[in-house]
Amino acid sequence: MNIAFAGTSIYTADDVPEINALVISHDHYDPLDYPTLRALQSKVKRVVAPLGVGAYLER
Repeated sequence: MNIAFAGTSIYTADDVPEINALVISHDHYDPLDYPTLRALQSKVKRVVAPLGVGAYLER
């Protein structure tokens, strides 16, 4: 549906270091990109999110 601008997809989840706290502020498509969240899941120690967003993540 959305295509990144040329040159903006130079990093992958493998390039991201361990994350102490991932803060997700709202439930729009951009912070809830499922493939990215799945790719980062093993690197995230704690997720901070509103209750409704937390329900998405638990599901």
